[in-house]
Amino acid sequence: MLNYEFTEPWIVETDDILDVMAKTDRNFPRVMVIVKESLDGSDVFLGFKDYQKRTDGSLPVEKKDFIFKTTKIERDYLNKVFDEGFGEIRFSASDGNYELYFPHFKDGKKIVLYFSDSQRYGKFGS
Repeated sequence: MLNYEFTEPWIVETDDILDVMAKTDRNFPRVMVIVKESLDGSDVFLGFKDYQKRTDGSLPVEKKDFIFKTTKIERDYLNKVFDEGFGEIRFSASDGNYELYFPHFKDGKKIVLYFSDSQRYGKFGS
């Protein structure tokens, strides 16, 4: 996963690894890899998970299909990780939603593993 390049083979291999990770711990069933990229001259964060291979092969994979939406606080944190090598884990919990950002660095390469879960609360019966 650390050898990031925006290619379909990398995306497919990463998806396979993430699938195993998500099945390993039921507390974090959603796992994603976040990278920083450039799209039309602007910095964006791409998030990779649940890749659905195009069956007809007619359309190429595009970066815009993987844009990871963030809040300003999340962007500030991710920019600090990717631009400054900030290595602290970020955890947040609110209203049954849990998020864990786990920066990983090796040989000058950087990714963030993002684990999340949403607990659904509801009333049973009447």
